[in-house]
Amino acid sequence: MTPPRKVMSAWVPIGLMIATVICFAIGGGLIGAWASSDNCSVVDDEGDVVCSGTNGEYYAGLAFIVIAVILKISFWITLIVYCVQRRRSRNVAPIIYVNNTAYAGNTGYGGGVEAGKATPLANIYGGAQPYNPVPQAEVGPSRFCPQCGGETVGQFCSHCGSQVHM
Repeated sequence: MTPPRKVMSAWVPIGLMIATVICFAIGGGLIGAWASSDNCSVVDDEGDVVCSGTNGEYYAGLAFIVIAVILKISFWITLIVYCVQRRRSRNVAPIIYVNNTAYAGNTGYGGGVEAGKATPLANIYGGAQPYNPVPQAEVGPSRFCPQCGGETVGQFCSHCGSQVHM
């Protein structure tokens, strides 16, 4: 069985959106700086305008705005992918591992009284008492469960799971 895929981090679309805003701000600032620093003057009576200056700030600002548009498109694509992945990961049924080696005195961690010896399910749910080779002196006094009537040595009933009081 293949392990479930990891969902894309939410920071990927958030980072793209932050980068988009920064690029739009830098591009707008560069175009504004070009417009305010361009030295234009009217040279004759007909209204001819002559501007002296470089257009580097204008082209750099334009490049930043184009990059911001590309980042904005990437943001929407990754946001859609993130939402679809998140929805699919929530629809996958969880894998549940069941240990069917229940018997009186089971600690819940694999080993227990006789490691590897499985108890039939009928014994777990109120059937005959399961085999318990451990002497009672080692595991504590036995108690009777008020819910199912089974005998247990722990704080919780090994048959039905309810709490057993002293």
